[in-house]
Amino acid sequence: MTYPVIVEPDNGQFSAKLLGDDRISVVRPTRDEAVDALKREVEQRVIRGELVFVDLPKPGAAAIIGMFADDTTLREIVDEIYAERDRQRDELPE
Repeated sequence: MTYPVIVEPDNGQFSAKLLGDDRISVVRPTRDEAVDALKREVEQRVIRGELVFVDLPKPGAAAIIGMFADDTTLREIVDEIYAERDRQRDELPE
């Protein structure tokens, strides 16, 4: 798994923080030590089940776009709707 990490100077040392959760952070003398320590901290939290990934639906119309792409029934319904529309259009007086 790949996690985004922010590494920045911190009073002569380096802090490494897990992006999105400032509670998961470490401070070490060098950048590499900070990254390594944060990596170990994240690994331990994953092992303990403290970090999980949750898929959330996209907001608005984006949540349903493509939802029925493989639904053959939907294609049949749409074809019937278009056929009925065409019949009604043909019946209109000119």
